[in-house]
Amino acid sequence: MSYGICARFGRWRRSWTLYWRDRNLRFHIYDLLALARRVEHLLTEIDRDPIWIFWG
Repeated sequence: MSYGICARFGRWRRSWTLYWRDRNLRFHIYDLLALARRVEHLLTEIDRDPIWIFWG
């Protein structure tokens, strides 16, 4: 099973950005979470999923 979640680490800013995938398989920045220094912050937000964008 494939989920529409992507996390990227930016070396310049030294932070993580979270992305979500739409029905056309395009990724978009998840803008409800600011840049995160630790990947754990992204994982917490994915688990929390306040607008049901990651788990439907």
